[in-house]
Amino acid sequence: MRRSARRIAELDDADFDRLLLVLRWLEANPQSGLYIRQLPVRGVDTKWVSTHRGLVEELFAALTGLESLGLGAPPVLVRMRFLDPQLSPGGLVDVSAPVPELAALDIQPRTVFVFENLESVIAMPPVPGAVVLHGAGYAVDRLERIPWVRDGRVVYWGDLDSHGFGILNRIRSACSNVSAVLMDSETLEAYRDLWVKEPVPSTGTFNHLLPAEQQMVEHLGRQGNVRLEQERIEWRYALEQLLTR
Repeated sequence: MRRSARRIAELDDADFDRLLLVLRWLEANPQSGLYIRQLPVRGVDTKWVSTHRGLVEELFAALTGLESLGLGAPPVLVRMRFLDPQLSPGGLVDVSAPVPELAALDIQPRTVFVFENLESVIAMPPVPGAVVLHGAGYAVDRLERIPWVRDGRVVYWGDLDSHGFGILNRIRSACSNVSAVLMDSETLEAYRDLWVKEPVPSTGTFNHLLPAEQQMVEHLGRQGNVRLEQERIEWRYALEQLLTR
């Protein structure tokens, strides 16, 4: 209560009453699994909980000893494009779907492209036997929950910087067959004029990188922690490299 006193004092009477009602309901239903929208507390909606969630969580933990409010969360969606109509369910090409639903698809693509840049995902042309997924940064490890990704042939393309290799390291730790494209010294030097400085380089340990990839990480550091964002690479050149993999 002492830690929360200032924030409690800043509440108006209506929000203070709502806070008490929410805490009482959560204490009585600690594992409800309900979405915020479903909370049976008058005047409480997703906007109210988003604004006051830190206070609610702190007081709820003090009341119950539980770290989680026990509420449901919207499913994490993965953006995906079917580059081969033969793999596409019902003719769909561009979809965003929860991980469990993608995992349930009965497909075996020959190549699974994983890109960090969403527009690169959208720009991909038809490719026989292939799909492309948006990696979404370090959230890429969710792909290990999709069997046809985890056990398939993955071609990864990320930014040419320390975090790009950190994400490559993470996906390789989860998937059995991963190769990187456009993340080599030839690509880096071809676009030297488009380098920028990486604001906060990764300090992680990369246990799953190949020797040449580890050398690239060290080279980026020696050059002053530079980065080459994948969207700066000419699309025609990038596509040529991607389609030869």
